[in-house]
Amino acid sequence: MIIFLFGLPGVGKNFLGDLISKKYGLPFYDGDNEMGAEAKKLISEGKIIPQKLRDEYFQKIIYNMLLLKDTSKVSIVVQTLAKEENRKQLLDIFKDDIKFVFLTADKQTILRRLKARKNHIVKPEYLETVITYYEDPDIPHIAIDTGKGLSYIFQEMDKIIAPLLQ
Repeated sequence: MIIFLFGLPGVGKNFLGDLISKKYGLPFYDGDNEMGAEAKKLISEGKIIPQKLRDEYFQKIIYNMLLLKDTSKVSIVVQTLAKEENRKQLLDIFKDDIKFVFLTADKQTILRRLKARKNHIVKPEYLETVITYYEDPDIPHIAIDTGKGLSYIFQEMDKIIAPLLQ
């Protein structure tokens, strides 16, 4: 089973994915690891990644997710996953072997987190750019507001993960 954490930059996908994977002893995979230099450069310049380029690294993400599915009962995967088309693609491939968790936070919380990052390609001003093309999810998902604190987040994640580890 893939637990896929997605949402805007700054909602805490990597931070929480890492904490959750350590708490449960699960594999953790950051889909952004597949992003090439061109995509990273565009983000650092505050530009949108064209769909063609996004599709190229998304194929690598899918490949690695298939490997995880074959080697682990439950895995944590994180990626912004801005387009519903890509979410549906994952749902078509993984069917009942994927659970989507949409991480949210209010804009001020996200901006505060982005400003606190050091030497990161995503700058606070990029948030406005991402918001303009980020599509709200229609796929089945669980939403968790990361602004509510770690105890709330872990309580919600326990509801998702604990039954899978039985």
